[in-house]
Parts: sequence; structure tokens; C-alpha cells
Amino acid sequence: MLDIFLTVLDANGLSMISSRIYRGFWWVWRHFSLLLPPIARHQMLALGAPLMIPVMIFIWLIGIVVGFTLIYYGGLLPGNLSHVVSGEHSRPELPDAFRLSVVSISTIGFVEISPSNMPYSLTVAFEAILGNLILTLVLTYFLSVHGAVLSYNVFVAYLRARIPRSGEPIDALKRHFDKGEARELEPWLDRLDSGLSALHEGLRRYPILYYFRPLHIERGLPDTLSALRRVVTGLNWGLPGDHPARRSANLGALEATLEDLIEDLQDRYVPIHRRTVIAPMSARAFATACASRRALRDPWLDEFLAECRAVQIATGVEDTDDVEQLYDRYLSWLPITLRLHDFKRAVRDDLGYSERVRPGRRSVWAVLASGPRERPQSLQSTSSESAEQ
Repeated sequence: MLDIFLTVLDANGLSMISSRIYRGFWWVWRHFSLLLPPIARHQMLALGAPLMIPVMIFIWLIGIVVGFTLIYYGGLLPGNLSHVVSGEHSRPELPDAFRLSVVSISTIGFVEISPSNMPYSLTVAFEAILGNLILTLVLTYFLSVHGAVLSYNVFVAYLRARIPRSGEPIDALKRHFDKGEARELEPWLDRLDSGLSALHEGLRRYPILYYFRPLHIERGLPDTLSALRRVVTGLNWGLPGDHPARRSANLGALEATLEDLIEDLQDRYVPIHRRTVIAPMSARAFATACASRRALRDPWLDEFLAECRAVQIATGVEDTDDVEQLYDRYLSWLPITLRLHDFKRAVRDDLGYSERVRPGRRSVWAVLASGPRERPQSLQSTSSESAEQ
């Protein structure tokens, strides 16, 4: 009961066993999905989070039913229970106590066994009240989780609707810049910050939301956080230092919300086991690499420069910073990019987005059903056997 109250009513999303059951169920469900071909596997994983709710409800009910069964069976003496049919007072067997517990929690009524004294009459009545309370809490929990999922879907749909068909999140800035001047940028950033804050609260309040997988992979949690990262780092360090958009209060709030979300998820759900450790380039090597344009450079430097160019094209802003100022932007851009890169990789691995499967590969069941490649061959006599005949 304590786990039910903590899971449903606690505002901090604390629980005693629910989070562990979610994690264990996801581990089993994900490994079973490996038996299916890629498309069916994704559809099966998308059903994982919805199935966690009935599984959790079943475990809660079984726990309470078993607990009251032990009370009825282990604590009752002759005279406490009476058989309605025979009218005799006798100690119940374990199946009888279990049936009494089931019908009591479901408020169906009594079986052939009924309590015959006040303490156990109150026990049966308390279990019936508890059953009604659990039903109410379960409905509340389901509606709350459904509302959190709906809020997440609305936020992702809003974000994806403003990303062009190219799939590059930075290209969404074209709507909010006119010849280098920001236009309606603040309301858009404020809407993103509000949606991300709601997502953060939903993940913190309902751990089951972390395992939710939309049918469209690009709308999943890893790609959503990656798109927001591109927007934040692009505006923060893709624009020259004197551009007004870099001093936007809503941009700073969005960056802080994104970092808080990642830190919270890392502590509660998906610890990062593999970290990218890379030393920033020296100022001289940075200047040489930027000037050569064809020398072998650090891949992270290539990504930084490509992101800067994408921001300049999308916003129409000319980069007026010199090499030293660009290097300072690179030093600020690199840590947060590495941290978000490692977190995205950890989430993709944990939720099954990163499994590489050859196109057209058949499932394990299909391979087993097809049988061996070498079919039974007909018997043929050899030449020596023919000569003897």
C-alpha cells in the first residue's frame, strides 16, 4: 500500500518497488523484442510502457490479496470463520482464505466462508474499502500518466512542425530571423522552455514516461533532446558574440532547463557509463585548422564549424568575430556538446534505439520455422552397388 500511495500521490515520483519493476519489465521486454524483425521490434517496444500500467496494477492487487490471505489463514482460529453452507466453525484451508481475500477486495460478496466475529468482520470490510480505494487511485494514476504522455506528444509535435523537411533543427531559425534580425524569437524560445519544463516534471513525477516510445523514432526522447541541443548551442555559440539573440533571457532559461533535465535523468534513470574525454585544441592549432580548410582536424572542431555555418545560413547573420573570439566560443561550446552527446548515446542504448540490424534480416522465429537449409535428399545407388547387382 505504501508503494501505491508513493507512486500515485507523491509529487516527487518516489516509490518503493514501482521503479524497479518498470526497469525489470523493460529489460525482459526489450530482450524478447530481439526475436522479432526490426519493424515489429520497434512496434513491440512501443507497447512496453502501456503494458507496464496493467502489470503494475496486477502486482499491487496480488500483493494486497496475498497479504490478507495470510491474515485470514494464519491468524484465524476456529470460531472466527464460519462455513455458510454447513454452519460449522473450522479453520479454513489456504485456497479458502485466498478466495475470501479475492472476493473481499473486489467487493463481490462472500464465498461459503464468512467472518463470525467483530475483528475479522472489520478486516473483511477494510479489505473491501481498500479495494475501492485502489481502484480510484489506479484510475487517477492512469489519467495522470495519459495526460503527461499527451503533453509530451503536443510538445514534440510543436517542435517537429517547425523543423523543415531537411530534418536539421537549426533550419527552424529561418522562421525567426529576417536579414540577421531576430523576429518573434522570444515567444518561440519561451514555448520551447515551457514544453521542456512540462516534460521534465512529467519524467520526474511519472517514471513510466521515460519508457514511452512514439511510433515515429524521430519523436522519441533521444532525438527530441538532440534537436533542442542543436537549437541551444547554435544560438549560444553559432552567432557572433555581439548579437542580441545570444543575450536572450528565454534562451538562457531553455539552456538551464535542458541541463537540469539531463542531470535529473542521469541520476534517476540512465547513468552514463561511457564518457567522451577529449582535450580542446590549442589556440594555435585551432587557428591553423580554421585557415587550412583541408587539413586533418578534430571531428568535434568540424562539427562546431559546420554548426556555425548552418546558423549563419539560417539566420542571415555574418560572423564578424576574429579567430580568438571564435576560439572562445569553441571552448564554451565543447563541454556541453560532449555532455549531451554522451547522454543521448546512453538513452539510445537504454531504450533500444541504437541496435544495429541488417536491412531485411529475418527474425529468429522465422529462421527456426524455415528449417535447415539442406532438405532431405533422395537415396541413389552408387556405381559399385549397380555393378554388384
